[in-house]
Amino acid sequence: MKRILLLLLLLSALVLLLTSCDLLGDLLGNGTAAATTAAPTVTTAVTTTEPIPAVTTAPHTAHHYTATSYEATCHSDGIVEYVCACGDSYTERTASKTYRHEFSFEALGGGLSGEYVCEVCGLRAIRYAKACEWGDTDCYYYVTTEHAQGEGYEIVILGSGDMPDFGEYEAQPWDLYLPEAVSIVVADGVTSVGANAFRFFGYELDQRVTYSISDTVTRLAPNSLWMKTSSLTLGASVERIEEGALTGVKGSVYLPRSLTYLSPCADLIYYYEGSLDELYAIQTTYLANTVTLRERLEAYPEAVRRKFHFYVNASGLKDDEEYWR
Repeated sequence: MKRILLLLLLLSALVLLLTSCDLLGDLLGNGTAAATTAAPTVTTAVTTTEPIPAVTTAPHTAHHYTATSYEATCHSDGIVEYVCACGDSYTERTASKTYRHEFSFEALGGGLSGEYVCEVCGLRAIRYAKACEWGDTDCYYYVTTEHAQGEGYEIVILGSGDMPDFGEYEAQPWDLYLPEAVSIVVADGVTSVGANAFRFFGYELDQRVTYSISDTVTRLAPNSLWMKTSSLTLGASVERIEEGALTGVKGSVYLPRSLTYLSPCADLIYYYEGSLDELYAIQTTYLANTVTLRERLEAYPEAVRRKFHFYVNASGLKDDEEYWR
């Protein structure tokens, strides 16, 4: 009997023990859940018929350019480049290329013949020397086939001061290249084109060339431009055009406002940058006397006078009021 009672007591104690463990587990479990479970997020859906505005940036209302200057070199013009943050850009030309190459002579095959190579841009010239084999001059010339005018020679006069003058039948240092020349350049620094500078032993050649006359040139000496060309635009500083200087021009000539003396050639079309009164006041020579251009032309018979064609304003052909014969 005692054994039965003892057994019952042990079973009761075991039941009490198990019950207390479950309660403790529940308490601990509920506390952990309360500590670790976040509060739920409540999302409210909103329905609207209004369009959603797009995200935009401030409009580009004006360009703000940064300027970068590049000096003229032997092979490129001087420019200022303007660049905006939006990508827009433009350039302004500030100076012509100098043509002042740093030539060094390279012999061919170990002999005396060779060519001149610019150490800066690599341009190759077949001839480079002083513009006159006698006398004192600061002008030089070079001849090259590397240019933008197609096949043929480009003759470039460079340096400073006046070009030397040559006799009517005198050979210039570049005379051998004139029959195949297609481009003639008188670069910045040169102040005149010498007499008979581009005249081939007193003759006109058949081929046509392109002339480029710099703004530093102030005078075209007698018979200087005998190589044929269809159109000639003179630099902004030309003051004197002497007798026969424009013989090679077979079309039109653009005259700058700086001009003070003109020996005109017949059958040319002249476009003058200034006014008609300024054109009339330009000096010329008639019967060994210095007169105005108007006086000289009016002294001609009508048939001769009609061979001289002048337009004012260099922007091109205007109406009849600006046409003067």
